[in-house]
Amino acid sequence: IGSLNAAIREVDLQKGGYLFEEISIEGYSANFILHKDGTSNFDQILYNSTEVSLETTTASLGNNMYDVRERVTVTTESEEAPLRNITLIIDKLSLNGGALHFADYGMNTPFEYNLRDIVIESRAFDLNGNNNITLRANMPKQGYAMAQWSGSLNDFYNQSLRAMLTNIDMSDFSPYVEHYTAFPVTGGNLTFNSQNTITNGELRGINSVDTYNFAVGNKDRSRKTEFNIPLKAGIFILTDKKQHIKIDLPVSGNIDE
Repeated sequence: IGSLNAAIREVDLQKGGYLFEEISIEGYSANFILHKDGTSNFDQILYNSTEVSLETTTASLGNNMYDVRERVTVTTESEEAPLRNITLIIDKLSLNGGALHFADYGMNTPFEYNLRDIVIESRAFDLNGNNNITLRANMPKQGYAMAQWSGSLNDFYNQSLRAMLTNIDMSDFSPYVEHYTAFPVTGGNLTFNSQNTITNGELRGINSVDTYNFAVGNKDRSRKTEFNIPLKAGIFILTDKKQHIKIDLPVSGNIDE
């Protein structure tokens, strides 16, 4: 963090209560890394370990020496997020000039991506209540992202998310496309709009995808992929005379299914 300013209303360390009139942060940066085993560098912050292990050793039996190990595992019934025990309320939250480095090492080819000029704003933020948060960021080259989220961190069955991506260079995401289809992305720009509402667990999503000059190279037939689809032929069929692909993708159903 470059600089942090806080106007404190009340802090109670014993009860874990933190009430602020305002928090503003300038010039912050973070790394979010997904490892091959599905874990991330944030896991230790968000969740306690649900498993405790104990190893015992017996060193001798008669005149012979042995190395005998027993492993005892105790697993709790559910994971508990320690942040839920904290009361955090911020009347005005403002984070400006942020940068995020994202890396996913679970792909066949490691994927790395950078966001810059990230702005996050919220009014009446409550860690355990309903919130409205707006995020804006610049993406590589001329890309831009915006997201608006309304909901609670403790209730994923009632929330809404609006997201918009514009002028995204699709070749940057080639590692994902190659991982699942074995086709490398050689060009194209993407615009994506999404409006999703979840009410009592029922999702209603409206998504619009618009690409321009989307192209892929030849398939790497030496790779084993999760999906065996004729991607190049599909792009040729969907592309119009202006080199656009426009698709509406409505999504609905229960989020538990």
